[in-house]
Amino acid sequence: MKKLRDLIYSYTMIEKGGKIMRVKKGRIGKLIVGTLCIIFLFGILGVNIGEAQNRPVIHIGYQPYGPYWVFHLAKEKGWWNKAGIDVTLTQFFSGSPQNYAMAKGDLDVCIMGDTPALIAAAQNIYDPVVIAIPVDVTPMYRIIAQPRYNSLKELKGKKIATMIGSLNEYWLTLVLKKLGWTSKDVKLIHMENPEMQAAMLANRIDAAVCNPSVAFVLYGKGLHLLTKKGFLSSPPGKIIKNKLYNIIVARREWVEKNPMLVLKFLAVMFGALDYWLNPLHTPEVNEWCRLKMNAAIGTELTPESFSFYWNSFSVQTLEPNVKIYMNPQHPSSIYQNWEEEAKFLVKAGRIPRVPDIKKILDNRFVVDLWEVKQALEKK
Repeated sequence: MKKLRDLIYSYTMIEKGGKIMRVKKGRIGKLIVGTLCIIFLFGILGVNIGEAQNRPVIHIGYQPYGPYWVFHLAKEKGWWNKAGIDVTLTQFFSGSPQNYAMAKGDLDVCIMGDTPALIAAAQNIYDPVVIAIPVDVTPMYRIIAQPRYNSLKELKGKKIATMIGSLNEYWLTLVLKKLGWTSKDVKLIHMENPEMQAAMLANRIDAAVCNPSVAFVLYGKGLHLLTKKGFLSSPPGKIIKNKLYNIIVARREWVEKNPMLVLKFLAVMFGALDYWLNPLHTPEVNEWCRLKMNAAIGTELTPESFSFYWNSFSVQTLEPNVKIYMNPQHPSSIYQNWEEEAKFLVKAGRIPRVPDIKKILDNRFVVDLWEVKQALEKK
């Protein structure tokens, strides 16, 4: 395994003309591509392997929101089985408990907002590695308020709930910054998403920054959305360009011991996302996902409200991961934006220091998969 890992990692990445280029060392290029082609074929094209062997198990953590159901989709379609992998799927409602499950070794890899991973790295909860960006959630979040409020300015001094230490809180703080406020200008309350929904319906709090699926359910019940899609980057007021991401984060120890398994995991995940985003399949999978979400978090999303929710973010497949989100040179990449978020968390007292951002981010696997896909398409 060590020899195989050394082969995979024996390359140099350079930037030329705004594109990521790969320079293979020695005479192993064909062997790398050939090996990864097999993985990609096993993971996506349905070759059954390992049925008579001890199959590897990947322990995956997820949250019951939108594209986070991609792992269940792959399981129901049999794609994990075709890749010769068994999976366990453990549900969480936010990133903080996922961090502690990762630290205990109960999870190998999970999908979460980017804020918890920064917190994990800065507080040494475990050693996280970000290996992909499946969702750009920059325009996704909303402030949902009681019907008596019609503008953000009316919320000064009022009770606003969110999940402390989450991407939701970071987004809310950016909103306050745009308004010229700080967290001291509101009464900030920590709640999980189901509790926020109940508290809003019971009129116990004035507003909330919750998961958008919950916000759109509350909107359907007559509560007010006080921010529009892309609020942070829209005038008037200070234009904030920070990008926000949902990430695939893994334990570094697991990544280093299982590089081929990491590649197969990503191949299945991106294959499932490609299937979901295919216009021939999107209506069917969205309806499946809507029912899953309603059952899991007690929401009442209608097909119309789910469509509103789904169109509030941008699911990212393999190609934009390589060219944009996991590309160190691209201005919209997590490489370019994450340090700003870390500095905010330090200033807000959420973390003691800015962690080594480049150490946490690892784009080797998405780039390798992209090369394999390109090679297969040329045949």
